[in-house]
This record gives sequence, C-alpha cells and structure tokens, in this order.
Amino acid sequence: MLTTPKIISRLISLWMLVISASIYIEFHSTIGENPFFNIGPSPKLSVIGIYIDNYPLYYCFVAYCIANTFVRSVNNNIILPYITLEIQGEKNPKSAYEIVLFSTIYHWFDWIIYINMLLSQIDFVIVEMLSDIIMNHIITYWYIHINKPSLIEHHNIEHHNIEQHPDVWTSTHCLTECNV
Repeated sequence: MLTTPKIISRLISLWMLVISASIYIEFHSTIGENPFFNIGPSPKLSVIGIYIDNYPLYYCFVAYCIANTFVRSVNNNIILPYITLEIQGEKNPKSAYEIVLFSTIYHWFDWIIYINMLLSQIDFVIVEMLSDIIMNHIITYWYIHINKPSLIEHHNIEHHNIEQHPDVWTSTHCLTECNV
C-alpha cells in the first residue's frame, strides 16, 4: 500500500532523475573542460580559499566530509526533531536555549563549508552523498530497531494504558503497527 510519504518520495526521485538527465545532456560535451568534473587534488581545486593540490590535504578534506556528515546527520535527524517535538512541550524552556543555540550555529558553520565543498568538485559531492546515505540508514535503523522501546519507557506507559496517554499510544502504535 502506498502512503503519501512514499508517493512524495517517489515523485522526488523522479524529479532528481529528470534533473540529472538534463544536466548530463547539457554538460556532456564539456566534462573534460569543466574543473567540477575532476577527481582528486588539483591546482584549481579550492575550498573556502584553501587550495587542495596534494593527496595528504585532499585526504584530510575527504575525512572531514565523512566525519562532518556524521555530525550533520545527528544534528538533522536527532537534535532538530528533539527541538521540534520535545523542547516545545517542556515546562522549563530555559534549558533548551543551549541546544537550540549550538544547533543553529553549527547549521550555519556547516552550511558555509558544505556549500563550498559541494560546488568545488564532483568527488566531494559523491563522498558527501554516500556518507549521508550510510549515516541516514544507520540512524533510521537505530530509530526503528533500537530506540522503539525507549519511547515507551520514556513516557512510562504500557500498551494497555491508552486512556491516560492517547497521543503517546498513537505514536508508539504507529511505530510498531503502521507500514509507513
């Protein structure tokens, strides 16, 4: 059964395919001339003004891509949902300011470096994309298989205690019963 998120996800995939095919057709003739399509260090490769023209520096940037993808995934998939779902319901919101502040500062810090790396050369795009896919699968696995019991323990309910906590039961029930 297709749900709305699955349909939207498939439409987004189709959109990416159309855009990728259009870019491939348009730039196919200039691939050899365009420095974006180079792989590895190059005298023309610059990220935020740092020229990456040797392999040790290139490997440092690749390692940074992989490590920062982990941090970005944690921020986007754990911290931001926590801010949205938990902090708005807390009785003492003062404790939330630090989390929101550092998440916001990290977002801008990451964006400046991230956009420079992605626009510099195709290999950084590939490294970022692959490491992001891996991290999102790890976090999704964690949410589905490991974090599920903690939701029930966190709210201190049992499956049969629906009358006192219908909103939590619905969330828990959907995690275990719905095919999203």
